[in-house]
Amino acid sequence: MPFPPPSAKVDVIGNPPKDMLDPVWVDGQWLWRGRAWVWESGKWWARPAAEYYAAPAIVRRADGKLMWFAGSFRPFDGIGRAAPAAGLPSAELPREKAPQAP
Repeated sequence: MPFPPPSAKVDVIGNPPKDMLDPVWVDGQWLWRGRAWVWESGKWWARPAAEYYAAPAIVRRADGKLMWFAGSFRPFDGIGRAAPAAGLPSAELPREKAPQAP
């Protein structure tokens, strides 16, 4: 992908579905879909057992490349700690196109 995602859009949070047990709101996020960023609106989820939500993130690696990780539910390790991420990026930004910090 040649550029980072746009700023987040505003989601209007309605009431959770009445029949949903332990609802949790997950904010919307931009997803890379081949040639463009596509907005995925936020929504209510039934909280998955033994999982936590890891928000989307962009991280600069030591070599200067930007890595994008989509938000997702991830399992705890069975002892109540977050399991390590798989370490595979959702997408990568080339170093020459990476935005510079102000």
